[in-house]
Amino acid sequence: MRRFELLLKNEKIRSYRRIATFLILINIAVFILLAVRTNSYTVKIICFATPAVLTFFLFVHLFFSGFKKNIYQTIDLCFMVVAWMLMAKWLAAVVCIILLFLYLNSINPLKISLSNEDIRYISFPSKILKWSDLGNVVLKDDILTIDFKNNKLLQAEIEDGDIRINEEEFNEFCRQQLKDNRKSNGS
Repeated sequence: MRRFELLLKNEKIRSYRRIATFLILINIAVFILLAVRTNSYTVKIICFATPAVLTFFLFVHLFFSGFKKNIYQTIDLCFMVVAWMLMAKWLAAVVCIILLFLYLNSINPLKISLSNEDIRYISFPSKILKWSDLGNVVLKDDILTIDFKNNKLLQAEIEDGDIRINEEEFNEFCRQQLKDNRKSNGS
């Protein structure tokens, strides 16, 4: 069974990282405000230590922002969850957990896997496309085009990965799958 896996470019990662930085800065401000307003010694310690740690990792993130695997914002978001839990602020902790989950899903690589049976868009939520729903699938100049029978068109740019895909071989595989599917459906 022949299988192709394509890594799609995610042009929105920079925006997601900016949103995460903004959320971290908001949390730093809230922790400082809580530190000034609280009378509890334990909460004061947590509220003064947390912004220091968050700021440190935020600067490390900015310094290493050119690297592909930059996990420092994830560390910051996890640390925020722990800090809110230590202060027994459960609603804030749950909100941060949800934001962490959304952030991790948004920065995951976008993959499409093509096999004899179907095409799988591997992300959150994952989608399965049946060959019978497609009119054409073409890869040309690192742009994947999926043409549905209902006139819907999906185009995505392919990430320059370690493995270079032979466009002719890929397109022939897709033509064969579409042809085989038409034969089996009696079209």
